[in-house]
Amino acid sequence: RSAAAMSGCGNVTATWDGGPPPTWEGFAYQFFWCFMSVVGVWAVALLVDLVDGVLWYYTLRTIQDEKELESRFERARVVAMLIRHMDASRSNVARVLDVVDIGAGLAMLAVYVVRTYRGSSWDSVLDYVEGVCAVFFVLDLVLHFITAESGQRAKWARSLPQVLNVLTIAYSVSAVADFYPGQLSLTYLRVILVHERYQRFDAQVLAPSNLLSEVTRHLAVMFFSTLSLVMLFASTVLTLELLGNMQSVAGVETDDGQWTFYRAFYFVFVSISTVGYGDFSAETVFGRFCVVVFIVGGIIFFSIQTGRLVELLREEGAGTGRFVNTSGSLFVVVTGDLTDDLLFAFLQEFYHPDHLGARLNMQAVVLTSDYSLETRRKLRNQPLLRKRVVYLRGSVFSKDDFIRRCSGAHADAVFILTHKFSQDDGPNLLRVLAVKRFVPGLPVYATLNQASNLPLLKAAGVPAESVCRVDELKMGLLAQNTITPGTSTLIANLLGSNNIPDDYAEAFLNGGDVRWHDEYVLGLGQEIYEIDVPGSLVGRTFAEAVIAGYDTS
Repeated sequence: RSAAAMSGCGNVTATWDGGPPPTWEGFAYQFFWCFMSVVGVWAVALLVDLVDGVLWYYTLRTIQDEKELESRFERARVVAMLIRHMDASRSNVARVLDVVDIGAGLAMLAVYVVRTYRGSSWDSVLDYVEGVCAVFFVLDLVLHFITAESGQRAKWARSLPQVLNVLTIAYSVSAVADFYPGQLSLTYLRVILVHERYQRFDAQVLAPSNLLSEVTRHLAVMFFSTLSLVMLFASTVLTLELLGNMQSVAGVETDDGQWTFYRAFYFVFVSISTVGYGDFSAETVFGRFCVVVFIVGGIIFFSIQTGRLVELLREEGAGTGRFVNTSGSLFVVVTGDLTDDLLFAFLQEFYHPDHLGARLNMQAVVLTSDYSLETRRKLRNQPLLRKRVVYLRGSVFSKDDFIRRCSGAHADAVFILTHKFSQDDGPNLLRVLAVKRFVPGLPVYATLNQASNLPLLKAAGVPAESVCRVDELKMGLLAQNTITPGTSTLIANLLGSNNIPDDYAEAFLNGGDVRWHDEYVLGLGQEIYEIDVPGSLVGRTFAEAVIAGYDTS
């Protein structure tokens, strides 16, 4: 049904489903009685505070029986338990209530939007949905009333969120009961509460859980905030345009226009984003005044949000961001005296195709104080590493860097590397101690250039098999090579994973003797793996085990 809102000499045609045309008098009358609900809740809260204070004074002054006092304090402990359960940062119950509250708020906003379009055939469905949401909000209000701080309930009741909460509940009840046919509803103010609840949920639940990266979280908050802002502004403009001009502004010239929620939403979004196509505009005095305020607020809002987003992207580019394990996959932390050659050699071995099946979704967080934009560029240019490696500037000695930014407490292992030219194992020993101090049970794999420092790592809780002693390995290979020439080459080739191109040998030999290259290339492609020894080989000599393995292969 369409209705013409006529007031003063302003003549604005607007689409509205609600019986008689809305008027300023009816709107003010409805607002007065709905606001009385807010006053009523505040009066009850004030009365409960007074009674509560009197009862506690009476209890402490007159009751001497210890059992009676214990009973009174037990009831206080029950309320304290409820208060803890209402804290979303500590209670799963509160987190569920937050999610349900956001969902019910969105449902109520959807009902508001649909009511501006649909005919009476939808009234029963809309009334049912809005009624269910109103019942939930009433129960939620009662629960928060009970758990409010004793003696502070009146202050709580007159806070802005609770005023809007009670006001929107009253408007929902009046809409379902049809107390004021044809009058406009202010249930769209619920968008402020939904936005506030989502921000609290983001700060208390999403941020500590590391489900989303900071940039993703900020984009979600920015999107939700923008949608909430436009929803609030559009509904306000729609309400003012539907009501038309008041008698006090008679004589102000206005044009005819057709206003719907979609048009109001589009108009506000275009206006606050400073695009302003000018295809239509607000016609009433109050509507135009609000548009001026909204445009200023929109400019400030977008400036703040865009600046914050740019700052997060800048931090990520400078390596000062943080790692968030959004997929919940396994990940390791790589740190130490890292050079480009060492880092890429490790990553290429770690993500070699021969091992990629087990590590396909595993991520590596590289934490180094020698952050290099060139290294970051190289990582970004390699498709295999781009999505699996997070490169951060920082130190493992900093708890904030290791625990918060690297999520070190949830890592599956830490690799502490050192380059071959380093002669001092002191920094790596301290890194191991720092990691073990922050997360004692975390597996650590370290590299030492001097095997004499191994007892220090074993004392820190790192087993010998988790430590690579470079000098011991070098000396052992050199000694064995004097006895069996070629041993060092054989072992070195077995220790690394290699993909041998078909033309590798020809290019390497450069036309020389190629009779031995097939066996060499075959050996170069082999690796050493750790496997469980079959029970049938237990007690046999190494030679017998080799023969048995050869016979069964």
